[in-house]
This record gives sequence, C-alpha cells and structure tokens, in this order.
Amino acid sequence: MSSGMFSRVRDFFSRKNAGLTLAFSITCFLLGRTVVVRVLYPFGPAMYAGLKVTRSPGSLVFAVICLLGAATTGETGTLLNQVLVMVFVTLLVDPPFVRRRRFPQVVGYALSAAAAFGVRAVVGNLGGITADAFIIAATEAVSIFFLSALFAQASGMLTSDEPSGFSKQALVAAGVLSIGGLPDLSLFSVNVKVLLASTMTLVGAWLTGPGGGAIAGVTGGLITALTSTRSLRVVDYLAVSGTVAGIGGWFGRAEAVAGHLAAGLAMSFFQPGPEDIRSRLIEQMIASALVMVLPSKIAASIKGILSPKNHILRRETLRDAVGYPAPLSRVFKQMADLFSQVSVSGDSAINWAQEAILTVVDRVCHECPNRLVCWEETFGDTFEALCGLVRGLGITGRVKEDDVAPVLKEKCSKLQEMVMELNHEKEIQSVHLAETRFYNETRECLAAQYAYLGKLLENSKPTPKQGRKPHLKAKVRSGAVPGGDGEEPGDSWAAFDIDSTRTFVGLADGMGKGRLAARQSRDTLDILRSLLESGLDYEASISFLNSSLYLAFRPESYVAIDCVLLDLASERAYFQKLGAAPSFIRRADGNVVVVKGAAPPAGSLKSVPWVNSSERIEDGDTILLVSDGLFRSCPVPERAEQWLVSYLARLKADSPESVVRSLLQRGIRRQGGKPEDDITVVAIKVERVELAEELEESAG
Repeated sequence: MSSGMFSRVRDFFSRKNAGLTLAFSITCFLLGRTVVVRVLYPFGPAMYAGLKVTRSPGSLVFAVICLLGAATTGETGTLLNQVLVMVFVTLLVDPPFVRRRRFPQVVGYALSAAAAFGVRAVVGNLGGITADAFIIAATEAVSIFFLSALFAQASGMLTSDEPSGFSKQALVAAGVLSIGGLPDLSLFSVNVKVLLASTMTLVGAWLTGPGGGAIAGVTGGLITALTSTRSLRVVDYLAVSGTVAGIGGWFGRAEAVAGHLAAGLAMSFFQPGPEDIRSRLIEQMIASALVMVLPSKIAASIKGILSPKNHILRRETLRDAVGYPAPLSRVFKQMADLFSQVSVSGDSAINWAQEAILTVVDRVCHECPNRLVCWEETFGDTFEALCGLVRGLGITGRVKEDDVAPVLKEKCSKLQEMVMELNHEKEIQSVHLAETRFYNETRECLAAQYAYLGKLLENSKPTPKQGRKPHLKAKVRSGAVPGGDGEEPGDSWAAFDIDSTRTFVGLADGMGKGRLAARQSRDTLDILRSLLESGLDYEASISFLNSSLYLAFRPESYVAIDCVLLDLASERAYFQKLGAAPSFIRRADGNVVVVKGAAPPAGSLKSVPWVNSSERIEDGDTILLVSDGLFRSCPVPERAEQWLVSYLARLKADSPESVVRSLLQRGIRRQGGKPEDDITVVAIKVERVELAEELEESAG
C-alpha cells in the first residue's frame, strides 16, 4: 500500500465521528461472524464489496475487521472462503482500468457477485462436482449482489459530510443484520438475539408506524431464525408485534409498548410449551422496559434516521395526518357492522327443547326395559307428555314428578331419573344463555364504540361553530363534604368550555364512598371530557362513556352522572341524567324549576335511552347540580325535593359561593354535623356579558 493510501486512510478516520466509526466497526465484526443456515456467509465480503465499489479509503481496514469476526467463529473454511472472495473482489473491482473507465456501481456489484460465485463453486466442487455446490454458490452470489448495494449506501455515512436518508437507513438495516453475528446465548432463559430483535422491532414500530414495525420484525425474525437454532415462529411473533406496536405508535410511546405487549402475549400462546411462553413474555417485558427508559434525545436521533424528509417511511402523528382519519373511519365503521351482525339465532328455545328430549331419550330411556312400549306402541302420548313437561320447565325453571302427565307417570319406571335429567339440562341451558347474553352484550357495546370512533374520525378536524357571540357567561362554584368517616368525598365534578359558545358542567357519584369511589368518578369525568374535546357530540359521548363503563364495571359497579351543557349562544341548558338526583334552576325572580331524569346509572345497562331535557337560561339564573347525599340529609327523604324547592325559593343568598355554602351547612346540620353520605353541590351562575367585556374580547 502506498504512502498516499495510508494518508487517505488516516485523514478518513481523523475526520469521522469516533462513535460512528466504532459502531460501523462493530457492525463489520458481527457481519463477518454471521453464517446463514450454516453454509452461507455473504455479509463480510458484501460489506467489503460495497466499500470497494464506492472507493472508500477505509475499505481495507473494515475488511480486516470482518475477517477478524470470521476468525472468532473457529471455522477455518468460513475464514478462508471470505478471504478468497475479498481477494477476487479486489482484482475485479479495483484494477486500474476499471477505475479509469468509471463503470456504474451496479457493474461493481455484479463483478463482486461473480467473484463470490466463482470462489464458492470452485471450492465447493474440489471433492467432486455436485449440484448443491452450484446452488450454494449461486445463492451466495445473489446475496452479495444485493447486500453490497445495501452496504454501499451505508458507506455514505462514512464518505459524506451530509449523508442522505437512504444512507442512514441502510446503516440501521446493516445493524439489524449484524444481530446474526452474536453468539447463540441465553441468559435466564432469554435468548440474546431474540431480545435485541424484539427491542429493535419495538423502536422501529414506535418511530415509523406499523409498516416499519412489520419490516423490522420480519427482518429481525429472519436473521435470528436463520443464524441460530430458533424456530421460524419467531418471524410471525416479531412481525405481528411490530405491526400492532406501530399502530399504537401513532399515539405515543406508551401506546406502542402496550400494543407490543398485547400482541406478544397473544402470539406467545402459540408456542409449543410453557417454557417457550415464559421466555417470550420475559423478552417482551425486557424489550418494553428498555424502550420506556430510552432518552428522548436518542429517540429523536433514531427517528431522524428512520424517518427522513421526503421518504416513504415518513410518519405523521394521527392528529396532523391528512390521509389517516378517513380510512380509519371506514375501518371502525366496518368493524361496528361486523360486531352488530353477530347475534343469537331466534330459534334457540326450540332447539333447546328438542335437545332436552333427545338427551332424556339417550341417557334415561335407552337402557329402560319399557322403551319399546313408550316409544313405539304409545309414541304420540309419550312425546306429547315430554313436550308438555319441557314447556312447563321453560316457564317455571324446574319440574317435579307431580308435574308429569298421568299417561307417562303410570308406565315410566325411571320417572325420577327423567325429572332429574330435565332439571339438569335446564340448569345447563340457563348457564349457556347467561354466557351468550354476556358475549352478545359485549359485542353490542364494542359495535357501538367502534361506530362512535368512526363518527369521530369522520369529523376529525371539525370547523369551529360560526355563530353570534354569546351575551351570557357562566360562573361555576362547588363544595363537598365527605360522608361517614371518609377523608375524601366519592363525588367529583368538572367544568370546562367545549368551544366559545358551549360550557359543560358534570357531577359524578361513584359507587360507595372514599377514595375508590372518588377515583371512579374522576376517571368517568376525565373520559367524558376527552370525548367532548375530541369532537364527538354530546349524545354520542354519553353513550360511548356508558358502554365503556358497562364493559369495565359490570355487574359489580356503576356511576351516577349528572351533567348539563350550556349553549350560551342559544341561551339554553341541556340536561342529561344517568341515575342522578334532580337538579334545580333558581330563577332571578325566586321561582325554582326542578329537572328530573329517569335513566339508570351509567354502566348498569349496555345502552341508555337518550332522554335529555332542555331549559331556557337567562341572566340571574342559578343552576344547581346536587348529589343524592343532600337528599338523604332531609329528615323525610321522600319529601326532600319539596323541601329543597321551598328552601331555595326563600334563600336570600345570590352568589354561587353563598348558595353552595348555605346548602352544605343545611345538609350537615340536618344530620347532626356528620352526614352519612357524601354531599356535593355545584352552582352555576348565569350572568350577562357586559358591554366592556364584549369590546375587550373583540379587541383581543
């Protein structure tokens, strides 16, 4: 090597980032060690060929690193073959006449593949000409042709001061392929190769979406399976995990990890044994933990590599994407149709009656010595008697020997066994119907939720309402007293502006008292707020919330929800009550309007009737949302509504703070200073917007 070559190599390494050079060197070392299906080792020669075609000054150094990796395998044949291929690549690609004529790079890739084919064909046929040797030589030649093109792109990270996005992605792909060079080690039943492949798949899915996750999963799974003793099932496992994690990655890191864990958990149960399932789950959890602690700066750098501008793998967030909402809306609507079509056949009762009679015949009458008399000589009487018995069983739920028709009772010698068998079949049918009802209700809830999601995405970017500016404003105040010995009331309330003309106020009462009820009610209002702010309409948000609570809490729990939507532009209030106590509107003139609702609590039924009521609102009105604890504080709870109406009509206080304080004190005093149930009062004072405020808002 001439002194000029040495100086170029020295200059090359001196101006490169030390971390990048080290990463490239480790990649070359592992690629030199990588052997596919025990007979193919194209990665080291392909790396050298890619560097040689691009005339990188460091090609010889990296070739030596690749050969050092091959030497650590302990296979002399592997090392010798790679040395010979690299020598012939040098002779074919780098002689003076090729350099002068400047052949296209694809010619260099083809010459490298030809060198690999020649070496492998000659070496493989030294002991005798065989077809297998030519097949192996051709396979390695094709692999080197494509891999050298990939590694030539990766070399742009070393040869260019401003590498392209393709160069960055090619280097990442080379890093994934280098996993195959790791030793086939297991630590605590966890395969190191699979763990790294799983981590890379999750990172790729999170940062590039389902497409990138699937590609990373397939690539990592294939290189892991083909370079070790692992089953090809790892390819399915990583591909599905990457795809689902990519869908979650549209929404954030935690969602990507959740999708990765969910898909991995589902796929792990297709493993042949419990030990494999345990290993898969441990690999999933470790990979997820590594991604969760990945610093944001490193994640941003990786994203810049995987998702450069103007590239096919560019990923946008779901909120800003133009093309996502419409297709996703169609998907959710189709899934809603799918779930809604699944229902129980209407002839299930008839089928059960037939099955019950056939079961009795098979288990009781089959061994009876009188079966010929019952089922041949008097078939009509026997069948009619059994049908009547089954009909009675369907009505009462249980039959006794006295319920059997006399014509059958006189000649049946196994009457007791027959009655026991019928009752047993009825119990089985009851369990089956309960299970079927459970699954049908779940399907109906899922169908409704998918329909709401489709509706939300269909209007993913709602235009703001263009209407006249409201002349009213709402001022909200609240107070609460925990019931019993509780330190925290189980009721929660929320108030927020949906837009410039609409204000939402809600009061939720979780089942029971204390922290658990408080958390349940807070979560309920948080979900409802997110739904309304996302653009879903009032009715759909309430229905979506109800079905979600039904799926989450049935049948143990439910939540009472009392909410009002103030449309300040149209000057109306829309009430929706799910198991909530009556609300009150105290007019400016002292009159009190009672607003009631008959719907059951949220989460108690799979769907709730949409029966909302609306009332006009005007300057000076005070709207009161109260929990049922205030009603229980009345000495005669049945007359609590009349008492509250009378008390509010006589109340001198006008500000919302004073009204809340007065009602709470009254409720506490009625129960001797210690209420049995939580008492919460939310007061909404409707006031007219002053002219000065309107002018200030317009100027702003």
